[in-house]
Amino acid sequence: MSFCSKYQDSDPPAIEKPLKSSKIEDIVPEFDAKLVDLGLDDVLELIKAANYLDIKPVYDLCSAKMTLMIKGIFSY
Repeated sequence: MSFCSKYQDSDPPAIEKPLKSSKIEDIVPEFDAKLVDLGLDDVLELIKAANYLDIKPVYDLCSAKMTLMIKGIFSY
């Protein structure tokens, strides 16, 4: 099941900002977290596709994942 099919009849839950956890699984539903369980290059490609197709919920989800990936790199 794709993201757009899952949320065809309802809006995906909003992602609360600032992010309250360093784990995507604590921030979004399990289905959404599995969608972005990807490497850096794939998340960037998905961000570009979501931006081009104007799918804001996917863009926001990928942006949250990217934020957590960056925070993980720079947290000591």
